[in-house]
Amino acid sequence: MHKILVADDSTTIQKVIKMTLDDLDVDLFPVLSENEMMEKMNDNVDLLLLDYGLSATKSGIEIATKLHSQFENLKIVALMSTFDQVERPELLENGFNESVTKPFDSRSFIEVVSKMLVGDDDTSEIEVTTILEEDEVVDSTELDQWQVGNDQEPVEKSSDTNSIPIQDVSLESVIDDWGVEIPAPVHGVVNFSVVPPVVDETVDETV
Repeated sequence: MHKILVADDSTTIQKVIKMTLDDLDVDLFPVLSENEMMEKMNDNVDLLLLDYGLSATKSGIEIATKLHSQFENLKIVALMSTFDQVERPELLENGFNESVTKPFDSRSFIEVVSKMLVGDDDTSEIEVTTILEEDEVVDSTELDQWQVGNDQEPVEKSSDTNSIPIQDVSLESVIDDWGVEIPAPVHGVVNFSVVPPVVDETVDETV
């Protein structure tokens, strides 16, 4: 069974990756810091999913270069944020085998992981496109609910559109509630029944 070390300091990302890869024939080992990652790293790890900003003192490239000097067969995928200012070609030239940007689409993520573990030509060990049912896909919309970087559980959005009563309140009454007196136009009457209000400029012949 393939062994994957997931090095990311966000428990939210750890949960999402576990959900996404749950049906694959792999062992996941989550770590939340650089030190913990180095303690768990060994020759039995096939793939490292590395948060590019995991270390406070080293860049992701520095970490990947160091690891490849010690573990020649290790595959490393960079988990990038939208704020990381490193292009993919630079990553591939400096220790990384691939990169994905968070939040990621689950199917694309599974394809990347499969490619790293079994190569381009042999995907028989891991099913890529049929491993998840449609309603199980953890895509960017579900990640939006998680709010990447926020380790709180997602809050379900209410589908009850009638939970908050909406009253039909006229604009005139709302303005009255403001405590502001709106001066009347020189000619005509303001019609508050339409939005925006219009002025009826019909001249009163009795004036």
